[in-house]
Amino acid sequence: MNWYTNLRLPLLLAAVMVVGVTGPTFAQNATPADLCGSPAGAVAQNQPPNYNGYPYDYPSDAGGADNKPAEPPQPVNPVRKVCEGGKVEILLGNSRHYGYRIGDHVRITVLVRADENVVMDFSSLKQKRISFTGSDFELVEEPTVRSQPAGDGKVLYRIDLTVQSWVPMSVAPPEESRPGGHLIFNLDLRYATEMAPDGKTPVWKVLTTPDFVVSGSNTVDHGTGLLEGDLDTKTTRSPWPTMPLLIAGFFLVLFFPGLLVVKYLNRIIPRKKVPPHVAAWRAFDKVMASTRDGGFKVEHYAGIEGALRTYLQAVTGKPIEAATILEIRDFLDDHAQLAEIDTVISLCERAIYLGETISDEDNWQIIKGFEALVPRPWDSK
Repeated sequence: MNWYTNLRLPLLLAAVMVVGVTGPTFAQNATPADLCGSPAGAVAQNQPPNYNGYPYDYPSDAGGADNKPAEPPQPVNPVRKVCEGGKVEILLGNSRHYGYRIGDHVRITVLVRADENVVMDFSSLKQKRISFTGSDFELVEEPTVRSQPAGDGKVLYRIDLTVQSWVPMSVAPPEESRPGGHLIFNLDLRYATEMAPDGKTPVWKVLTTPDFVVSGSNTVDHGTGLLEGDLDTKTTRSPWPTMPLLIAGFFLVLFFPGLLVVKYLNRIIPRKKVPPHVAAWRAFDKVMASTRDGGFKVEHYAGIEGALRTYLQAVTGKPIEAATILEIRDFLDDHAQLAEIDTVISLCERAIYLGETISDEDNWQIIKGFEALVPRPWDSK
């Protein structure tokens, strides 16, 4: 149904423009005028009744009133206007002209049916100008202008506008009990029905669309009158994802600093029961920290080998700590990482018992072998 709703108003406006202007109904509503601006000396519309002549038909010295109080204009949708003796015909409307609030988007369609020799100028719309004398409305989107032949030497121009207003709608006096206020929308364009003596320059005139009343419901307008609605203090409702997102944000902000604190505390506060891989890495980290000053020495190799032997004995249940390299090979003959174990222990024992100088390449092999054999705990250095 959305496509039907969107097309209903344009089809209605087009039908009224094409058919209504040729019939008597449109002619009766037309206001004869030479220009498409406001006719000079026009009589105000929608005046209240005279109430049998009193008090408005009596002069002020007889106790009457000189002028009738003007009532708010009655909303009409669409509104029509004919000028230049029928050369230019205007129809303006939208799908809803009531119930708007400040800042709401109002979509308006303007149809102009003009003779083929009438020149229309839409450059003001490209400059985002609605009125040449100022308007309560402003354009929200780029307006669209389309034209097509309308028959009988006429051209139909269609202008689609999206406007909004930040002006508080005027509210009628409380005694009139009118639901809300209104704003008047007019669109100004330039048109020409003749050329200057040079035959090239159009003689521009101002085309002003008829008054289109946009009405709204009562809202706070910084006035002194008490308007409809509950003005008590209300608690702002937050969207439901707010609290989970706040909790996740605090967690992410505190996660990494907290991780550093826990790692530091785990290193300086001894645990009652330390897992084998944690104990092995503590010994290994201590050895590696002492090698930064003078390189690897015999005690460093002994520390790495002892940490590895203690870990292997704890996880395999075999007496690895006091076993020779040959016994280790027999105990762990089915171990998937026997080659790495043999390499690390053999290199360390060559430095410890044979007094050999281990090359940097072999030292690096010892380090990588230890890292491959013993899982690194998350809180190690």
